[in-house]
Amino acid sequence: MTISQIGLVKCWHIVDWPEDDQRLWYHHIAPGDPFSETVQPGSHYGSTLRADSRLKIRKGYGRWLSFLASRGWLDATMPALDRVTVSRLRAYCRSLLREGNQSSTVIGRFCDLTMAMRVLAPGKDVSWIQKPDGVTICALLPKCQKPVRVPSCETLFEWGLTMMKGAALLPDITARLLAYRDGLLITLLASRGRRRRSLSLLTIGREIFKEGYHYRIELAPHQVKTEMAPGIRTG
Repeated sequence: MTISQIGLVKCWHIVDWPEDDQRLWYHHIAPGDPFSETVQPGSHYGSTLRADSRLKIRKGYGRWLSFLASRGWLDATMPALDRVTVSRLRAYCRSLLREGNQSSTVIGRFCDLTMAMRVLAPGKDVSWIQKPDGVTICALLPKCQKPVRVPSCETLFEWGLTMMKGAALLPDITARLLAYRDGLLITLLASRGRRRRSLSLLTIGREIFKEGYHYRIELAPHQVKTEMAPGIRTG
C-alpha cells in the first residue's frame, strides 16, 4: 500500500513499517548468542519478550507510525529513535486524547512506544519517552475509575452449577463438554478463589484426586504465589 492508503489505518501492520524498522525489529527479537563479544548492551531485550507482548508493542508502534505519517513527519530514512522528539510526543498525546482515548489507553501507547524503542534502539536511554516534560504521562493525565459491579460469590457459584446441570441438555457433545467445563471453572473460582495461573495447572491425577464422593486439589509450593500449598477439598 502507499503512504496515503496505509495512513488511513490507525495501527500500521509491520509490513507497512519503514524497511529499516522491519529489519531491526526482526533482528533484535531473534534469539542470539548471549556470550558474543559484539552484542550491544540491552540488545537481548527483544528476544526475551513473549509473543503476546511483541504483538502489543508492534500494534502500539504501528499507531505511532500512523500518527507521524498523518502529520507528514515520517521520514523512513531516519533511525526510529531520531523520529521521537518531545514536541512530537506532546502532539501525539493531544491527538490520542482528541480521538476520545481514555487516559489508560494513552499511557499504554506511550509504554508501547518506549518498549518498541528498547527493541529498535538497544542500549539507548528511552525512559524519557514516558516523561517528555520531566513528569510521567501517568501523573499528568486524569484517572477515571470505572464503576464495576461484581456478582456475589453465591450468585457465581449458582450460575456455575446451572451451567453444569444444563450441559447435559445440549445436543452437541462438544457444546456439552465446554458448558460443563466452564461451569466447573466458575464454581471453583467462586468457592475457592484460585489464581488463574494455579487454575491452569490443574490436571486430573496430578493435582486433582478423587476421595470417595469428593475431590481434593493439591498444589505444589512452586505453583502458588505464597509458596505454601495446603490441600483443598471440593464437593
